[in-house]
Amino acid sequence: MPVPTKTMLKHEPIWTAGVESQGQQFPGGRHCVDTVVIGAGLAGLSAAWHILAKRPEQTLLVLEAGRIGSGASTRSTGMLTPGIGQNLAALIKRVGVEQARGMYNQTLWAVNYAGELAQKLGIDCELEMGGQLIVAHGAKGSERLRNQAQAFAELGLPHELLSSAELDHLVHLKHSPDATCDPAAIRLPIAGTLHPGRMVNGLAQQVLDLGGIIYEQAKVTNISSGQPATITIEGGGEIVANKVILATSGNAPDLGIMKGRVLPVHLSVLLTEPLSPAEMQVLGWQGRECIIDSRRLFNYFRLTKDNRIIFGGGLPRYHWGGSTMPEPDNPEYLAELSAEFRNTIPDEIELKVARSWNGLIDYVLDTIPAIQYLPNKPAVIHVGGWSGHGVALTIASGAWVAHLVNEGIPPEQLPWFRANPPFIPFEPARFIGFQATTLVMSLMDRA
Repeated sequence: MPVPTKTMLKHEPIWTAGVESQGQQFPGGRHCVDTVVIGAGLAGLSAAWHILAKRPEQTLLVLEAGRIGSGASTRSTGMLTPGIGQNLAALIKRVGVEQARGMYNQTLWAVNYAGELAQKLGIDCELEMGGQLIVAHGAKGSERLRNQAQAFAELGLPHELLSSAELDHLVHLKHSPDATCDPAAIRLPIAGTLHPGRMVNGLAQQVLDLGGIIYEQAKVTNISSGQPATITIEGGGEIVANKVILATSGNAPDLGIMKGRVLPVHLSVLLTEPLSPAEMQVLGWQGRECIIDSRRLFNYFRLTKDNRIIFGGGLPRYHWGGSTMPEPDNPEYLAELSAEFRNTIPDEIELKVARSWNGLIDYVLDTIPAIQYLPNKPAVIHVGGWSGHGVALTIASGAWVAHLVNEGIPPEQLPWFRANPPFIPFEPARFIGFQATTLVMSLMDRA
């Protein structure tokens, strides 16, 4: 099927339909408050709510350069999954068994906590806890799954190995491995999907209900190094705050923070038209699990409430200088995704693309987040570095940030409570290194 032309497609994420503009315009002038949160996505709004829930007497402002939820939160697939990084075995080698177990268990807690928080706050975010499937991509993929399963078993983590017949019982994919390549998949029981736009919207309303103020179209241009910190707003105005929560995902380097440590990386997804009952029957997929494949550069996909497939994958992109400017609509990205879709989903299901969009994630070299006060800006807590595992962790991170604000120390001694992820000092090294790494990973996957 030919790829739809630009004029036929919408390029706005489907999730923005669930977000209402709840902010107001920044009035200018100079203001003094207890806490400022920069970024009105899932991480920023969760942090704002948790801080106010613990200390409602605080004065708290949320600053958003665009509209609430207009960044990475509503450009994701809304997959609520555990884990950090790509390879659990490599994480064990890097940080040791106990630290790896501690971090992974915290991600399991984060998945469950996201649902509990939505229920507690009465947010209808279309939560479905169907689990996650990691599907082998060929015989080499089965070998990678066996290694992953050994790591899960070593840490005592919940997982289930599936044969090709067991996988086919759950979902019919185009190139499911045959019995000679078992295991065909790993099923993770603690995972699900949600509507990130509705979660953003619900958190924003809760922040307002607790007395917080949200300013939209309030772009921050500078954060001073003092304590308290002075925040400069584009167009005029300053805010002086005792604490600053920086939750801007891949945009942190635009403020000169985490530059060379956090890489802004661009990804694309496509959304199909709703599948017919006959097409759903072809797929099976009654458990509605979210799915990724076992490759280094993997595809990831899920069903929406109205039975559309959201499908992401292809090569991630880092632009010279770490540009965070929105990418122009590029037919090549959609063509690449469409080809991956056709190589994954059975031919009986016609590819009818309803829309496609690009998004920005914050990638760090060792794929471990960074949540901590900044040494050179003692009033500022950076929260980010999700490296594509952001939905559950961003929601849960609000509780960790509130603990840092109130107690001054992290709630746990885990490797992601740090301010110094790996540093790549020069732009040529960042740009060339990223291109070379993705090329090598792609060639290894093809081999």
